[in-house]
This record gives sequence, structure tokens and C-alpha cells, in this order.
Amino acid sequence: MLSVSTLQIPVGEPNFFSKGFRQLIEDHIFALRSDTTTQIVTLKAQDENKYIGDFYGLLLTYNITQDMFWITMRVNNLHSPTDYSGDLKYILKPSRSIIVGLLTTFYNSITIQ
Repeated sequence: MLSVSTLQIPVGEPNFFSKGFRQLIEDHIFALRSDTTTQIVTLKAQDENKYIGDFYGLLLTYNITQDMFWITMRVNNLHSPTDYSGDLKYILKPSRSIIVGLLTTFYNSITIQ
């Protein structure tokens, strides 16, 4: 039998969840959408409707880590995972390295102040 810790989904980078960092993401949302490192992930037809109202479930299917859920949701112009209506043919997947770079900048600016 598998333990709960074996079954849980890894959360990833905990600093991605801070209020200040989320505001930084919002401030850079248009740049993230158009960045050349942002990947376009084409959705399989069967997944488009399967995950209506469950954008995070859709992201799990495409191996996007949990710490990137909210960021990916916002880059795809959704405000809640329940906003997903099955109408997307692809999702924009921002580069983790760009996000980590923003996180580094964010924490460096806090240190300087």
C-alpha cells in the first residue's frame, strides 16, 4: 500500500506562492505571454472538454508542476481554475527559468530596501 506522502503531488518552489511575488507576476503578465521562451502546449482534443472547470487538473495532465499552476493559469488569462471552459486549443507555459529569474529579482529588491 502506498503512503500519503508517496501519493501527494510535489508542491515545488514555495516562494512562488507569496503575495508580493504574485503581484510581480501580474506586473509582468504581458511580457510572460509574449516571451520567446514561453512554450505553446497544444492540447489533445479529448483533454479540452475533459477538464472543464478544472484547469489545474489539465495542467497535471501536461506535467506542469504545482508551483507553476497559478502562474500558468494567469498567463492563460484565467483568474480561477474553475474559469476553464474547455475552449482553449493550447496553453501558454512560461519558462521556469524566467520565473526563477523574476523570483531572484523580487527577493533581491526586498533585501536592498
